[in-house]
Amino acid sequence: MDAQQFIFADLIGLSQKDMQLVLREVDPALLAVAMKGADAPLKDFIFGAMSKRAASQLQDELAERGPMKRSEVEAAQRDLCRTVRRLGDSGALTLPTATEAML
Repeated sequence: MDAQQFIFADLIGLSQKDMQLVLREVDPALLAVAMKGADAPLKDFIFGAMSKRAASQLQDELAERGPMKRSEVEAAQRDLCRTVRRLGDSGALTLPTATEAML
């Protein structure tokens, strides 16, 4: 997969360790907005990479936020993906390959 084509749904292809690195790098408020558009398996994966307390706080924040504009959610997802690509380009994490992302 070309790193430039990395999309939010591809996060599920990261290792737990790499996902934890991403979570340390992104603003929790940005993550909450981005997750508004995530499907259940991706949400479970992200929550699984967090401490129980952090996951609980994020779940509460998601529940408290009402409906959001799709454009806001997509912008937050793009910002998060830029962070992932930056970390991948620097060698801090390994971006999933196209086949790994399909699994």
